[in-house]
Amino acid sequence: MFNCIFSVKGMNDVLPNKVFVWQYIEDIIRKLMISYGYVEIRFPIVEKTILYLRSIGEGSDILEKEMYSFKDKNNVFLSLRPEGTVGCARMVIENGLVYNNKQQKLWYIGPMFRRENTQKGRYRQFHQFGIEAFGYHDIDIDVEQILIIKNLFTVLNVNNKLILQINCIGSLATRSIYKNSLFIYFSNYITFFDEDDKNKLLINPILLLDSKKLKLKKIIKNAPKIINFLDEYSKNKFFLFLRKLINLNINFILNENLVRGLDYYNDIVYEWIFENNKSQNSLCGGGRYDRLISQLGFKNVLGVGFGIGMERLISLYNKNVFFNKFYLNLFLICIGEKAQFLKFKLSELIRLLYPNIFLCTFYGINSYTNQLKKAYKSNASLIFIIGDNELKNYDVKVKFLNCNFADKIISINNINNLWRNFDV
Repeated sequence: MFNCIFSVKGMNDVLPNKVFVWQYIEDIIRKLMISYGYVEIRFPIVEKTILYLRSIGEGSDILEKEMYSFKDKNNVFLSLRPEGTVGCARMVIENGLVYNNKQQKLWYIGPMFRRENTQKGRYRQFHQFGIEAFGYHDIDIDVEQILIIKNLFTVLNVNNKLILQINCIGSLATRSIYKNSLFIYFSNYITFFDEDDKNKLLINPILLLDSKKLKLKKIIKNAPKIINFLDEYSKNKFFLFLRKLINLNINFILNENLVRGLDYYNDIVYEWIFENNKSQNSLCGGGRYDRLISQLGFKNVLGVGFGIGMERLISLYNKNVFFNKFYLNLFLICIGEKAQFLKFKLSELIRLLYPNIFLCTFYGINSYTNQLKKAYKSNASLIFIIGDNELKNYDVKVKFLNCNFADKIISINNINNLWRNFDV
């Protein structure tokens, strides 16, 4: 019996037929970011644990249960990043990107880590596309980011499967008053709470609003609403934001219990939700975090951003997309010793002239029948066949597999004309 070693639970391999889908969506994201003036950045997957302790908020599931943390040889506590915003904020300050009130619009894609109970769409290593804007006070930047999300979902044709939910959670001062009100309200129902709920009630009762437990559903529904605690500044800003969305014909739902599970948010927060087997799952979440950088010990800089779960987005986009949707697939068959020598010259010429073509060749020497079988299994759209007869005339025999064209003989010099039928 072999003692086989398999992957870590909740950390998945991305197989070849899916990698092309990832690349396709990532290319769309890159083009979208260029059109909105956002610049790509990259930062470490490991940060000092204290960075998250200061910012995410005591009592949150991420800190209490989900972070992968460890002590290194220098007795420094480190953590795999559970989300992107905090690490990005640290990077921006440490590298002086917002020095002297300079504004920044940044984006990233990368792996995040949370030790959650694994299920479809929820993994212990997952990937996130995020954007963060620093130094912007006006509400227009919030509106722009909603437009970015909407346009991405429209290009991928998933917009009709999603619901935008919005709320305003006010300032830190507002939330302090609101927490006291929630504590008094929820204390009347403490007999319904398990130990985890009681812990959240004591540390931060706002987190109870994010609970998905059925036994608490009615209790949460009747809880005090934060909109009744907002100061005039937050109210005016929020209603202006909503009016601008309406003016852009962006549909949304007000969800007065939407709070987000991270403590650094203030004022506008939102999530894009999709329904799956009668349950709701968040695909995208974001909002304002105007005090995050001061929580990290630096001079404060305003911030706003969002994150999208890539695995969930790809699953929602199309479960049956394969790489041959994105590339013209060509298989080159060479028969005979002379053709074998020409094989590499011709394949390299094609790769040089047409980098978008996915080109495979048969390695070694084998019969025409076996090479043809291999070509069919490769999902090729075209097969080029070169044998002794073709070599004499400097020709290529072309078989078309995914269209109604008849096989034809063309001159190698006329290969250029062939691609016009395939938009290469």
